[in-house]
Amino acid sequence: MSEDRKTPPEWLEEHIATDPEESSNSLKELDQLWSASNQIPFPAGENLEAQWQALVQEAQKEIRPKRRTWPLFALAAAILLAAVLWWMQPPRAFATQPGQTQTLTLADGSRVFLNADSNLVLDNGFPDENRSLTLSGEAFFEVAKGAFPFEIKTDSVLVTVKGTQFNVSTRDQTLTVGVVEGWVGLTSLSQPGQSLDLRKGDFIRCAQGQLPEQANPLPNPSFPAWRHNQFFFDQEPFYRVCQEVERHFAIRLEVPPADREIPISGSFQADVLEQSVATLAQLVNRDVVATPTGYRFE
Repeated sequence: MSEDRKTPPEWLEEHIATDPEESSNSLKELDQLWSASNQIPFPAGENLEAQWQALVQEAQKEIRPKRRTWPLFALAAAILLAAVLWWMQPPRAFATQPGQTQTLTLADGSRVFLNADSNLVLDNGFPDENRSLTLSGEAFFEVAKGAFPFEIKTDSVLVTVKGTQFNVSTRDQTLTVGVVEGWVGLTSLSQPGQSLDLRKGDFIRCAQGQLPEQANPLPNPSFPAWRHNQFFFDQEPFYRVCQEVERHFAIRLEVPPADREIPISGSFQADVLEQSVATLAQLVNRDVVATPTGYRFE
């Protein structure tokens, strides 16, 4: 910026000081312009330039400033444009709370189904310079083919794919990955040189950062169960089963210390809270009592 060029605030202050009466009228018209912009429907379409031109035309219909106010009008238009551009920026971070799921369609055409209590953050440059993101929690991915490999970073592993469908979960220091279609490559971020390739039908479950030497088959035909509104557990400690139910329904389950490690196996529907809790109580042969925040097993 040249030394004699004033910033908008400096220019505006000088303009007001030079002719207070004219500036007062100008500011009134600017206020009308700004108010009118709130009533203008945002143009549809994906072409940003076309949207902006349509927005300006609509604003000019609402209020036509006098010739002397055009410099201020131009400034207001620039401010409005900056606000519109900021508002149109696609989100780069997504989060779900307990009891919530979210379906995302990314800019490259890939779809992400984010499970409850999970976070996903896109790297800068996605998808023009890379297709990298960071996941905490659990998500199912349907990856579209693209110029760049699709990369998912967790606390302990880098997942690399070309085009496939798979599920990744990183909870309680445990990593699970299951491949429904295609191919997935895993690279440990804590154990240099440790990697593993997974094909359709492969499944792993391990401590984060400790990749197994080979994969197992997917644990059930409807994997991942949560995408089909089901619970599925295979020798899972009771307290972890309860944590999964808590996340799904956004409630609190109280488990007696002596019951925490009871292994649970089985599957059941995740449609109705009361039925799910009754099934859990039956699996551990306990009574269940309602509490202000959920249920307690006794």
